[in-house]
Amino acid sequence: MPSITAREGMVIARDLAEVIGIDRSNLLKILKKQGIPTDRRRSVEARGQFVSVLSVGDAERLIRRREAESIVGPGQVVNVQAVQFTD
Repeated sequence: MPSITAREGMVIARDLAEVIGIDRSNLLKILKKQGIPTDRRRSVEARGQFVSVLSVGDAERLIRRREAESIVGPGQVVNVQAVQFTD
């Protein structure tokens, strides 16, 4: 079961892209087209570099939308109930 670490109610875009099976850059394009706001924050996992983040709610909505459209990575199905957001 895939899991995404959520800190302070935010999810790192790179982690979300990995779970749904697309490139981080493509995920950011999708978020921009759909009007889903992102923020840039420093991350310990990225050695203090800025990373793009979005809210857990927006991440869950995006996963549901992509699941409903059956648009996921090659040969991959994401079940939104199976994705855990951990603190």
